[in-house]
Order: sequence, then structure tokens, then C-alpha cells
Amino acid sequence: MEMRDNVTFETTAKDGLYNTKTEQLTLTQDIVVTSSSGYQAFLNEAVVDVRGSNIVSDKPVEVKTATWTINANRMEVRDSGDLMRFERGVFVTLIMDNTTSTAGGGRKP
Repeated sequence: MEMRDNVTFETTAKDGLYNTKTEQLTLTQDIVVTSSSGYQAFLNEAVVDVRGSNIVSDKPVEVKTATWTINANRMEVRDSGDLMRFERGVFVTLIMDNTTSTAGGGRKP
């Protein structure tokens, strides 16, 4: 799937069912979504609206980049990827590198 900013997504899943009338792809089990911009998502279930380039998962998800990880029990991707909404028990982990200053404004030794 290609989003507005020419970012592409490769998606793999153990099982999937495509509805040709609604143009919706329902994926289940061991879903991995990898984007050309560095995002990687792990899902248990997702419904992909192929026509609208939207994704909804009502099951636990984990989305990772090199600098953060988000875990949530629901995820919604809308507007061709411009909006990512996480809901129902959201946990964010920020990964700081050695060049980041400390909260007090000083530099790390």
C-alpha cells in the first residue's frame, strides 16, 4: 500500500480474507507491517480499507521506530497515514541517545 507521501508499506500475515465488494482486507495472526520510512508494526488482527487506505485494529498492537515504541490495545490509521490514533491502554517508550541533553538542561558526561 502506498500513502500520500510516497511511503510504502509491506504487510505480511498468517491469514487474510479479501472482500471484493467492500474492498476490505481482514488480516489475522502474526501481522507485521514494515514501512519504507522506518516504522514497524506488529498486530494480531487488522482490517485494511484498500480503497480508503485506512487500517483499524481492535486487538493489541506494537509500533516501533528507531527512537520510540508505542503499545496499545487499539490502533486506527486514517487519511492515508496522516493520522495514527492509539487507544485503550497506550504505553509509549522513548529511546534517548547519548547526544540528548538531560531534563535539567545540562549535558550528559
